[in-house]
Amino acid sequence: MRLTVTRVLKDFDLALIKLPPECMVKITEIGSAAELEGAFLVNDAHIIRCRVVNAGASLLYLGFRCLDMPEPGDSGSPIMQAGKVIGIISSVMLDNCMGIAISSGVLYSLERYAGL
Repeated sequence: MRLTVTRVLKDFDLALIKLPPECMVKITEIGSAAELEGAFLVNDAHIIRCRVVNAGASLLYLGFRCLDMPEPGDSGSPIMQAGKVIGIISSVMLDNCMGIAISSGVLYSLERYAGL
């Protein structure tokens, strides 16, 4: 399916698209990250456990098990905690098994102020 990018958030390396009305999607509630608690990277290929190491206003720092790291193509996958989206994975550092995610605060502000 071809879609058009509606907005690019350069600071977060994130492109936003608008889905056509015929796309069936499940809306997931946005939540706030609880530090030092378990979380999951979730997509259609797999679910990967992680832990929120630090939660800032715009970024989350995640710790992964070194043998179960996100793979190429996992960028943009939601990070879930207690059934709510707390962020979107942005990058992974393989040398220390850490990841960085865009926080739910950024996502919430997009929804609230951009009418998404």
